[in-house]
Amino acid sequence: MRQAWPERSVVGLVIVSHSAALADGVMELAREMGGGDVAIEAAGGMEGGEIGTDAERVRQAVERVRSPDGVLVLMDLGSALMSAEMATEMAEPGGGPILLSEAPLVEGAVAAAALAGAGASLEEVAREARGALRMKTEQLGVEEPEREEAPPTEEDGPAVELRLRVQNRLGLHARPAARFVGALGGLDARVEVSNATRARGPADGRSLTGLVTLAVAQGDEIVIRARGPQAAEALDALRALAAENFGDAVDQPAAGDTADGAPPTGAAETPGAGTRLRGVPASLGIAIGPARRLQPREPVIKDDDQAGTPADERARLDAARAAAGKQLEEIRATVEARGGAAAADIFSAHAVLLNDAAITEPALRSIEEGAGAARAWQAAAEQAAAAFRALDDPHLRERGVDVEDVSARVLTQLGCTPSATALEGPGIVLADELTPGDAAGLDPGDAWAIATARGGATAHAAILARALGIPAVVGLGEALLGIPEGTPLVLDGE
Repeated sequence: MRQAWPERSVVGLVIVSHSAALADGVMELAREMGGGDVAIEAAGGMEGGEIGTDAERVRQAVERVRSPDGVLVLMDLGSALMSAEMATEMAEPGGGPILLSEAPLVEGAVAAAALAGAGASLEEVAREARGALRMKTEQLGVEEPEREEAPPTEEDGPAVELRLRVQNRLGLHARPAARFVGALGGLDARVEVSNATRARGPADGRSLTGLVTLAVAQGDEIVIRARGPQAAEALDALRALAAENFGDAVDQPAAGDTADGAPPTGAAETPGAGTRLRGVPASLGIAIGPARRLQPREPVIKDDDQAGTPADERARLDAARAAAGKQLEEIRATVEARGGAAAADIFSAHAVLLNDAAITEPALRSIEEGAGAARAWQAAAEQAAAAFRALDDPHLRERGVDVEDVSARVLTQLGCTPSATALEGPGIVLADELTPGDAAGLDPGDAWAIATARGGATAHAAILARALGIPAVVGLGEALLGIPEGTPLVLDGE
């Protein structure tokens, strides 16, 4: 709920950080500089105090400080930017403007608060935040030259290489990345790191930001190359750090703690009678009924799909996106009538994805290179979904399902054959992972409950299940997929 605007409307500030303590500290410092007229909110960490960022928490903070003069959002690194971008898309329409700043978090917040308190415009506050490092560089007498990476020299010697498989549950996120940088402290070596699994990098091994942007997820292989007098010692230090799980606790979370467990590797074994599968409650309720399998709804591109001219394929894609947008409007209205506006807003976000440049621009480039509209769109959407799934924030990883759902909707409009099948009858719906479109299409009269092998309680499909009053448990693991059609089940979402 948005707070009342002050009598003298000024630009509001939101501080987004992976750490709640850091965000609160920066907020307190900025409030000291901005005075009582500046509305400042912190959106740090995740529910339960875990390190990470939450788009919904950022959105709520934005709405609390939003005024006609606008809101400036400052972020630390990595998924904080993604959370802030998503929060902007989710914000209530008709409010003041929202601007995301690339300024340094602490210095930028202090400078922005001071100028906002003086009644400056959003553009002026943003400009002051961007130039905030001047305060420090001028005080220290430091000039900021353009940074250039020096090429390897003969003195550096040959490169030595180490390959490691990252086992951390959240991958190489901010904390293990900081330990990675710390392990190289005092060593005379130049270290570069690449994510071999996702073809990202190289990044400077002494740069926290560089390491985080490699988007190293659990199971990814990283390649570390070192040069210099102590290159071997650097690799030994990193090998020892990796053996300690980069300082992270070795835990075995419930299957639904994160949004994207490993996809099924093959035919799952059939659980025996009386077997209990444990997951994450996503929607309260208890149901008893037969298992009803819901197959994936990935559309199949026809083998004889031939590309026309680039102009024709662009027109086809534009028409398909427009038709998908109209379909989303209808679904949104239906969901709002059944489950309320908050659940319906999920499909407003899906409509935004239809015009997301991260998908449309690669697709249009592929069309210019001769690809058909369907294959171009599918490839671009798969790349965007993979980028979400590679993030260390479980809430943001869940957005990969949304991209796949929107992609399937457009592909269907392009004439691809949907592979989804209707339920054979009422009962408990079993699926690997449910998309928001799948969830919205379920009738509570037939879908008595939902059980998925993957997914998290904050996934959009889970939010829709709650809004529609359908009990749901997610993240039950691959064994769920081995349950035969019609098997009597009891689902307890309490």
